[in-house]
Amino acid sequence: MSSPPVIEDLSTAEAEQQFTAILDGDMPLDEAGALLVALSRKGETEEEILGCVRSMMKRVAPTDLDGPDAIDIGGTGGDRLGTFNISTTTAFVVAAAGLPVLKHGNRGFSSRSGSADMIEALGISLSAWPDHEHVRACLAEVGMAYLFTPTHHRFPEGLNALRKRLCIRTIFNLAGPLAHPARLRRQMIGVSDPTLLPVFCNVLARSGRKQAWIFHGADGADEISVSGRTTIHELRNGQFRVFSVSPEDFGIVPSPVTALRGGDGVENAAICRDILAGAPGPKTDAVLICAASAFVFAGLTSTLLDGMAAAREAIGSGAAARVLIDLREASHDRRG
Repeated sequence: MSSPPVIEDLSTAEAEQQFTAILDGDMPLDEAGALLVALSRKGETEEEILGCVRSMMKRVAPTDLDGPDAIDIGGTGGDRLGTFNISTTTAFVVAAAGLPVLKHGNRGFSSRSGSADMIEALGISLSAWPDHEHVRACLAEVGMAYLFTPTHHRFPEGLNALRKRLCIRTIFNLAGPLAHPARLRRQMIGVSDPTLLPVFCNVLARSGRKQAWIFHGADGADEISVSGRTTIHELRNGQFRVFSVSPEDFGIVPSPVTALRGGDGVENAAICRDILAGAPGPKTDAVLICAASAFVFAGLTSTLLDGMAAAREAIGSGAAARVLIDLREASHDRRG
């Protein structure tokens, strides 16, 4: 890879042009890698992220997945905290309470386990092609479907391997959660860099989202934090506001972020199964907090404490574990 250039901020159109060249395979991989590193070192702007999102989304055909009320919960990664897959585990709990989830994710590039690594280790099949009928069936029958990024966002050969070799958070980590193939109206996204909070809100608003929570937790986590205060930027029908929550607001005693450490996909799958089976501890607290936040975000409950009660019920009743079992079975059942 050539030395990363020193570059000026790109306009939305310039960024879209650059990423179109990358995604079309018209830019050599060494040049693409140099650009990704240069942007990361400089710090990606709102216009650059929006340009990348637009370039990615124009390759995804508009498709109605019958999920107008569905949400997604995810993060950009890059916080280097080594936590388990909190938001993906939370998705099973949220779906069990009746809030449909269209979870979008990929393998890990800046961490040992991306959501797809854990999903696969749980025995859930990752579709190699965009099977929209199957997604609709999973959403209708299970309340949750998993959208594997490479299935819906076709990257040129070698780009994913390049991202893995770079071993840094690139603009694709930022644009990925924003370029949701289902074009959801509602999303919750965690960022490891607090300067991205207003940026993500603006990009989502300019991309047509109606509702979003963008959050940054204590210790730099791209999650609702179990260790301290979380700052949240909310987008709702074109209006913005900023507020914060802390573990005490959920009735939880704070725990250090080190208590949330995970491992590779297999290790995180074991953690997920334990949580869904009702194992107590800080890891379960982190999932309960994330799920309770999702319930308030979506209007399923009016308070965080009510959200905690709903999340505990989803786990304690066995419903969350059943979502995992049902999704695993449904993912292998492709009847067309």
